[in-house]
Amino acid sequence: MKDPMQTKCIILLSVVLIFISVMITVETQRKANALVEFNVELQEKLDAVATDRELIGEELQKLAERFKTTSEAKSNSDALLRKKEDEAAQVRKDCDGEKQGAEKALAEKEGKLKELTTELERRVAEIEGVRSELQSSLDEAGAAKDGQQKAETRVHELNNQNFDLRHKVEKLNVYLEKAQANQQPPQAQQPQQSQAQQQAQQQQQQQQQQQPQQQQQQQQNEQAAAIEQQQPQQQQQQGEQAAAQEQQQPQQQ
Repeated sequence: MKDPMQTKCIILLSVVLIFISVMITVETQRKANALVEFNVELQEKLDAVATDRELIGEELQKLAERFKTTSEAKSNSDALLRKKEDEAAQVRKDCDGEKQGAEKALAEKEGKLKELTTELERRVAEIEGVRSELQSSLDEAGAAKDGQQKAETRVHELNNQNFDLRHKVEKLNVYLEKAQANQQPPQAQQPQQSQAQQQAQQQQQQQQQQQPQQQQQQQQNEQAAAIEQQQPQQQQQQGEQAAAQEQQQPQQQ
């Protein structure tokens, strides 16, 4: 009885051991496969890491070159900046010199402008004086014209009186001729005739005396009119000279 039971136990144990061995083998194979896969993945990762290392090396080299280029550019920019600062300082210095020169020139021009303004005011005062003199001359010329018109009116009146006296003298002469022709000269009319002739002679003498005075007055009026015509021309010339000086002043400045 013991032998069959032992045999069964041995067989059962053998089966169990075989099963365990198979399980161990399967598990070992599975782990081996997993390990192989892990090794493959690890190798791939190592390859990727190597590739990344190469890429990182290339990037580092590029960064080094870029840093070198940046350093050179920075040094060049610093040198250019220093050069520009020196140029700016020189330009600032030149501008300060030009500014001082311009301020000096401006002060000189302001002084000249003040002198020219004073001279212009003096000229304006002179022109005002000339204008007042011209107005006085115009007033005198107007008065002279009035005197001339009055003198012409007086001359016209004297001419009319002279014409009337001549007409009366002619009538008296005709009357005397008739009286002499009739040989009956009235004695009472001779004194009247001589008195009329004396009045006519006196009026002619007065007219002859007044004519030179009227001619002299007319000459004076003509001279006043000529002066009146010349004074606006002189004032216009003075105004043109003042305008020319005012135009020359901005050009000199």
